[in-house]
Amino acid sequence: MGVYEPSEDSFLLADNLDIPKGAIVLDVGTGTGILAIRAYELEGRVIAIDISIKAVKTAKANFEKIGADIALICGDFRSCIAQKRLFDCIVCNPPYLPEDKDRDVRWTGGKEGWEFIADLIRFARSRLKKGGKLLFVCSSLSKPEIIFFKLKEAGFSYKVKAKKRYFFEELMVVEAKLDNYSGGAKL
Repeated sequence: MGVYEPSEDSFLLADNLDIPKGAIVLDVGTGTGILAIRAYELEGRVIAIDISIKAVKTAKANFEKIGADIALICGDFRSCIAQKRLFDCIVCNPPYLPEDKDRDVRWTGGKEGWEFIADLIRFARSRLKKGGKLLFVCSSLSKPEIIFFKLKEAGFSYKVKAKKRYFFEELMVVEAKLDNYSGGAKL
């Protein structure tokens, strides 16, 4: 299995990243490193993580190609980031499509498509600094009403920063800010 090539969703999120200069940014599921590179270009201090060794090697080569000083971790974001490490911003182009026997597993976000994003929301809740934000892509196919409920339940306010309609789905860039801050406490 290869590395997810940047596509419409990747470019939509990259074009809508709003990273303050000097922000500490975590790119979850970096893949080729497109979002980490964009955050770096916006003068963020970036850590990129991916569970795939092939993705990490690809991202590393891309970072080296442009001389980007981006820390890189191979592992699962839920267990590889130190418990006390907090971020200003977490970005992710997650797998968000519902399970389908004919669909590439890299695009599957769980049985109904929103489950991976729910895990990401729980993680972000415990790892964002006060006023921190989570930026991610979701699809009209992954039950966004459930995702928005999960955000509210976790103490986030959110807005849809951008939308793009395709013949079979609508992609949305979601920016969620942590309103109900509890100092990085876990839910």
